[in-house]
Amino acid sequence: MRGQLREIELYASVLTAEKGSTPGGRRAPGFRSTSPARDEVIVARDVRSKAWGDGPDDTDTRLRSILGTLHGLSTAVREEFNRPTPPEPPTIMSEVRFLTDWCGKRAELDGFDEFAQEIRELHNLVRGLSPLADPTRTRKLGPCPEDECGGVVYAETDGNKAWCTQGHEWDRRYWAWLGRRIEEAAQHYKGETR
Repeated sequence: MRGQLREIELYASVLTAEKGSTPGGRRAPGFRSTSPARDEVIVARDVRSKAWGDGPDDTDTRLRSILGTLHGLSTAVREEFNRPTPPEPPTIMSEVRFLTDWCGKRAELDGFDEFAQEIRELHNLVRGLSPLADPTRTRKLGPCPEDECGGVVYAETDGNKAWCTQGHEWDRRYWAWLGRRIEEAAQHYKGETR
C-alpha cells in the first residue's frame, strides 16, 4: 500500500488536462463535438469531485478527486489517532506522506480492508489517467467490459496487471476471460471511452 501511495503522488504530479494536438477547424458532419481538454483529469484534480451523485439524475462513477480522497482518508486516520490537523492547506504530497507514515498503524484497526480498497481504487484511477501509462509501458486493449463503465483497458507490457481508466483491475489469471469480454464490449461499443 505504501508503494501505491507513492505511485499516486508520482502519477498525479504529471497529470495534464491538455489533449494531444488535433487540427483546428470544423469537422465533417457526423462527428460529435467534444471538450478541448481531458475532462476526466479536470474532475480528478478538482477537490470537490466525488464518486457518488447528489440527485436522482446523477450517476455513480469511479472518477473522484485525488486530493479529496487522500484528504478524507488522512482526516479519518487523524481522528482515529487524535493527531492534529496541519494549519497549511492539504496537498497531494502532504497527504501521501502522512498516509505512508500512518498506514501501518491504521492496519491494526478494524475496517482496514475498506481503507486499503480506497487506496487501490484511487491508485488504479490515477495510473489510468497518467501519461506515464504510455504505449512504451502499457498496451491499450480496448473498452472496459464492466457494465456501463466507459473506461479503456490497458495492460502492463512487462507485468501481470490489466486495469481500466475508471479503476477496475484484473490480474493475469483473468486475462483470457478479460480478452473475451473486451471483444464482446468492442462489438457493442457505440461511443467514446473516457
